[in-house]
Amino acid sequence: MTLTQVVAYAYAVTTENEQLDRTDVMGEMDLDAALRAIAEPRRREILTLIAATELPAGKIAEHFEVTRSAVSQHLHVLKDAGMITERRDGTRRLYRASEAALGELRMFLEELWHDSVDRFAREVVEDPKEAP
Repeated sequence: MTLTQVVAYAYAVTTENEQLDRTDVMGEMDLDAALRAIAEPRRREILTLIAATELPAGKIAEHFEVTRSAVSQHLHVLKDAGMITERRDGTRRLYRASEAALGELRMFLEELWHDSVDRFAREVVEDPKEAP
């Protein structure tokens, strides 16, 4: 299963369950916004670039064959979703992946994964012939 499929599944599960209080699962980060933000492959690449180091938008843009304006829009979406932080250094803006947001997203996906494995295990125990 690809990351895109996992994200799409996770988003579908959260949007189907309207009783889920997303702030309980994700703290202050909006789960829907985070999942939408990382659903786009280029944004995941940006997160990978700035996961361990701060970079200005221009340096980030050098890694892509799109305009700086397009990279700026991606950064804006990631920032609005709480996935990245921005720090000003004089006239420059430096971007870095938010460790807290990535940790919260990881916890959500791990919980989702464990729930799926548990559900599968119960199905196998209840009726091994009918299990997927």
